[in-house]
Amino acid sequence: MKICSFIYLCLLFAAACASKQEPGVLTECGQTLEGDSGVIEYKFDQEYDAGELCAFIIRVPNEYIMFSLESHGINNASDPDAITIHTYNGILMVKTIHLGPPNPITETYIEGQVAVVVFKTWDNSTLGTGFRLSFRGLWGTVNLPGNDIAFNNLSDSPLELPFWQGNDTVVTNNFVILTNGAKAISQPRTNLRLRLSEEFQNPDGNCQEFFWIYTLTSENVYREGVFCDATTDRSVYYTRGLFIIVFRKFPNTQSKGTLSWDLLIE
Repeated sequence: MKICSFIYLCLLFAAACASKQEPGVLTECGQTLEGDSGVIEYKFDQEYDAGELCAFIIRVPNEYIMFSLESHGINNASDPDAITIHTYNGILMVKTIHLGPPNPITETYIEGQVAVVVFKTWDNSTLGTGFRLSFRGLWGTVNLPGNDIAFNNLSDSPLELPFWQGNDTVVTNNFVILTNGAKAISQPRTNLRLRLSEEFQNPDGNCQEFFWIYTLTSENVYREGVFCDATTDRSVYYTRGLFIIVFRKFPNTQSKGTLSWDLLIE
């Protein structure tokens, strides 16, 4: 089982990072977990803030993921559909669901090996308390390796990929989430801007290594584009929510890419 927070230092010292919390329990925005099962316990029995946009990444070695919302204090009147879960097979998003009010269902399973769990509250929220969400892999064994990380600070930009050590022996699909302080942007004429650059080693006409870009605004996820050639592909993206970038990397190549992000005020 592998757990880490968004703090970049934890990439280099993952064991030390994981030792600071109960194994298998994610409690802070931007944390990730790779394993058979675990728990997200975010502000459990604590008051959350208005305008939150808090994301977690989980990866299981199975074909499906079972989620169970064990407890929550979410305010249905001001924060409906506060918990959004969307799953991925490789680079492709499979499904999006909501758990918690107004949805009476508290347990479900979804196809996918990687899930991004987002907790969002509205700017006019009258507040409530957090939640405890458990999950576990179901059915089959799937080997879709990757290295996942989330950043909530503009000061962490830029990020060079690959950010992990060693040479991959198989194709990896690596998830990166970028937010503006784990908050939705409410200021007018303001966006989170993402800029991409690449040194990919793609054969001519073959886009085998790339960035696949998604954005999340409100509770909806949109596929914005694919970036594999700086001379032809769109390299700048904007959102008032968060970015989800999948970096597809082939083994035994020296390919590199860079993500740069900042807050653009027009």
